[in-house]
Amino acid sequence: MAWCLTVVDGADLKRVFPLPASGKVAIGKDPLHSHINFNDFYLEKTHCALEVDEDGIVVHDTSQERGVFINGKKVVRNGGMNTGDVLRVGNTYLRMDPYDGPAPELADHDDEPPPIPLFTLKRLVELQSHTLGHYELGLLLGKGRHGAVFRARDIDTGRSVALKVLSPDFPQNSDEIKRFARVIKSLAQINDHPNLVRWIGTGKIGPYVWIAQELIDGENLNSIFTQPESTRWSWRGAWRLAWDVAHVLEHLHQRNTNHGNITAANLLVTNDGKAFLNDLRFQEAIEGSVLQLEQMEQKFLAELPYRSPERLEEDAFVDPHVADIYSLGVATYFRLSCGALPLQGSTPEETIDLIRAGVSDKHRRRAPAAPENFLDVLYKMLARNQEDRYQTPAELLVDLEPFNEKK
Repeated sequence: MAWCLTVVDGADLKRVFPLPASGKVAIGKDPLHSHINFNDFYLEKTHCALEVDEDGIVVHDTSQERGVFINGKKVVRNGGMNTGDVLRVGNTYLRMDPYDGPAPELADHDDEPPPIPLFTLKRLVELQSHTLGHYELGLLLGKGRHGAVFRARDIDTGRSVALKVLSPDFPQNSDEIKRFARVIKSLAQINDHPNLVRWIGTGKIGPYVWIAQELIDGENLNSIFTQPESTRWSWRGAWRLAWDVAHVLEHLHQRNTNHGNITAANLLVTNDGKAFLNDLRFQEAIEGSVLQLEQMEQKFLAELPYRSPERLEEDAFVDPHVADIYSLGVATYFRLSCGALPLQGSTPEETIDLIRAGVSDKHRRRAPAAPENFLDVLYKMLARNQEDRYQTPAELLVDLEPFNEKK
């Protein structure tokens, strides 16, 4: 009888690995020393070895410290597997299933695979057409302060994804990658809203950490205003942005979390106006890393107009949900005005002073054209004092609901 291993949980979810009719199969993260490789931060180079014959599988633990588990029980030196049993290596869970396809030939590790080229952050675009793990990289979709995003194809499934490849400067040590993996794993409980860009999986290949994300057929909010037709969009586009993202914030609020980094760069808009919020917890995942510290000043200046007044005051109390609503208000104004920000000076210092002072009646008189009651909602989102804003996304949705043409 032939078997295969099916990934039932982990970064390589749903991948299937046929096993030979007999022989030894090494599992790990190093393709030079393992026959089956996974995109798993917690996997060792050669984590375990499988001894396969017609009666079943014997698992030999070859890890140094992580261990191997069968059906939740730690393997001591070796352990047997039968159909339906689940093997855990690192954070990857593999179910032993019957297999009726052709048995694979084990790879010969004498021939090394071509090395993955090392490019600096500024040259990551040159990764186009290369392969990272089981992803073929296509056109560049965008470039940011921490990495580049490519349209990519999953070789195993044929699925198209957006693959974010981080600078090779990350991680610098094991603590950075452990924090990253811990935060990414926590997303599984909240990454299920239709207007939230889903993280499909993550891993590390050669010098690069990557994140596979849902591919959205749209552009970020900054980019859409480079198109001439964007000037013809009505205030309803701004309402749709606030409506869609407020639903995401309510979803996060119910799960006792928030986004914390709502900017035009993290908002994707499709051709029909649907909005998606991206990069949930990304900053938390790289917090304290060398890469984050290197980019901190540029990031602060770029995102300064989206920061709420209390986040610019030393030792001020910040309600993260109310601060997110302020940032969404800035993005909504940006969408309404076709690319203008509500409070932006000619210098960072002037911008900070304007935000601390808050919007005024004079500012509202210069507001873009929109119904007065919609502007009431917008300026409540942008209120200087936290207590004058919407206190929850649910409150905001109540006031946005009357503009819903589909009700």
